[in-house]
Amino acid sequence: WTPRTPPPPPPGASPAARSIKLRWRGHRLHADAKLDVDPATSLSTAHSIAHHAEHTLTHVVPKLSSA
Repeated sequence: WTPRTPPPPPPGASPAARSIKLRWRGHRLHADAKLDVDPATSLSTAHSIAHHAEHTLTHVVPKLSSA
């Protein structure tokens, strides 16, 4: 992957977004997302899934600076 494309999701990742809220902070957007992850998922994998979701959102939503 390159800085312009998101990395592939972690193995076994199949989270569902419970909610995504976007709000403006000045001229940039900020996202708050709640993801549902299998309770049997390790903390390390859950963190990787969250990081991947954040990285993907910042690449596909114009003006999104943080998630």
